[in-house]
Amino acid sequence: MVPPRRPEMPEMDGWKVLRRALADDGAEELAELLGVHPDTVYKWCRRPSKVDDPKGTGRRNPIDYFLRLVTELYAMNAEGAEIVFDRIDHARAVLRKNYGRMPATSRLEIEEKLRQISREMQEAADAIAEEK
Repeated sequence: MVPPRRPEMPEMDGWKVLRRALADDGAEELAELLGVHPDTVYKWCRRPSKVDDPKGTGRRNPIDYFLRLVTELYAMNAEGAEIVFDRIDHARAVLRKNYGRMPATSRLEIEEKLRQISREMQEAADAIAEEK
């Protein structure tokens, strides 16, 4: 069986993302929290070496591995990849709540927004059904 054709993905640039995400002294703190040597985190923040670009002095980081994981999983089983994304979204919501990054929205406001979205979705479904 021939594996499905993978769509072209942007160049893996997790090192740029991680470098931007860390403060100037954040690499050592992150290393301590993760239980890895600071050199590992510093390497994650540099361009990795590749066959066509051997001058890189870094190494692939967890962001690159995660993106490869979900890319391959999506090619195999899109619904399975969506389960992973849902879990990431849930973790982000919990982190926002725990660290005070969530907007102050009451349960009533959330319920009203959800009901409005539900009505809009129903209207959209009705419009599609009328086109048939």
